[in-house]
Amino acid sequence: MSIESGDGDPDDRRKKFLERNRAAAARCRQKKKAWIGNLENKADDLQSLNVRLQNEVTVLKSEVAQLKGLLLAHKDCPITVQQQQQGNFALGASCLLRLKFRQHESLI
Repeated sequence: MSIESGDGDPDDRRKKFLERNRAAAARCRQKKKAWIGNLENKADDLQSLNVRLQNEVTVLKSEVAQLKGLLLAHKDCPITVQQQQQGNFALGASCLLRLKFRQHESLI
C-alpha cells in the first residue's frame, strides 16, 4: 500500500500518518475513559440518592402508620364524637396531619 501523492518520501508520509493516527487513537481512548468515569460517578450519585429516597419512604410510611394509629386511638374520644356530629371530623384530621407534616419538615 503506497501513498504517492504530494511531495516527500512515502515512508516519511506513512510515519507521519501513523503518528497522527496514534495521537488520534490516544485522544479517543482518553475521551472514552473520561466519559466512562463521568458515567460511573453519575451512577454512584444516583444510587446514593436512591438509598436516601428509600429511607425517606420508610420513615414516611412509619409516620403514616403512627398517624393512623393516633386517629384510631381518638375515634371514640368525646371531642372526636362531637366533631363527627358537627361534620368537622375531616377538618380535625386534616389539621392534625398538617401539624405532623410541619413537625416532620422542621426535622429535615
